[in-house]
Amino acid sequence: MPPPEELSRQTLAETPARVLTFLAAVGQSLTIRAALIPRGYTAQVHDQFWRLLLETSGFRNPSTVDAKVRAAIVEVDQWDEPTFRVASVTLRFDFPEQYAFVFADDLQPASGAEAVLPVTLFLDRLDALERAPERKATRKVDAAALAKLGLRGITPERRARMRELVEVARSSVADTAEAMAEDRDAGRKSLEHLRAMYEEWSEIARVEVTRRADLIRLGLARRKKSSKGGEGDDVSDEETATPPPVAVAPRGPVAPPAPAAAPAPSGGAAPPATGESTPA
Repeated sequence: MPPPEELSRQTLAETPARVLTFLAAVGQSLTIRAALIPRGYTAQVHDQFWRLLLETSGFRNPSTVDAKVRAAIVEVDQWDEPTFRVASVTLRFDFPEQYAFVFADDLQPASGAEAVLPVTLFLDRLDALERAPERKATRKVDAAALAKLGLRGITPERRARMRELVEVARSSVADTAEAMAEDRDAGRKSLEHLRAMYEEWSEIARVEVTRRADLIRLGLARRKKSSKGGEGDDVSDEETATPPPVAVAPRGPVAPPAPAAAPAPSGGAAPPATGESTPA
């Protein structure tokens, strides 16, 4: 097998499909397995083929970071709707100006990862009520509004907790490019390893598997063209024998041709026909 750097992209790209055909044949045929097992084809080798095949397809076990991001998104998503409803009804009547500020631009809860944005805006606006310089004139009323929200469970501690979760959830976007680069590198290495294993075991199979039909099943041979232009299963390499000649029945005896008539003399009567007598 050539070094990995010499493998063409097309060769590597074709490898997963070839391996899948090979593994299906080995897994389903006792004859093929019996031919390969003496050469060391064990269940561990078969499992390693499948593991590399899954890795090259982009399958990855979720990492710890991914699990933290998912958990953060779930908690943020579960928090936004009930919290927005409680905050809205708490501020609407006693603190209309603060209500208009916090829920400006029709701030609404969302679902899934989309909940991160409205929760971020909600937390930013509560922080602004607490310490934004531009709201210095309304600081006392803003503080009263925050105190009432605290009585409803929207405490500074809870807000700090949700801020941490939002940052974790948002970090997944920043990590995406790096994670994709790592996946590409890991996928390339897995694909090269998969190709090396395939080259090794496909060559061993060509040595040990003798039936052409099994080699075709493994993807290591192709069906031969039949004389009619179609495909046949295991057509012989020998040329087709020449068909025997068709016997022709002999003909019956052929009568000899009749003699040609003598030419008539010029100016006279025609000679009598053969076999007729001349009158006296």
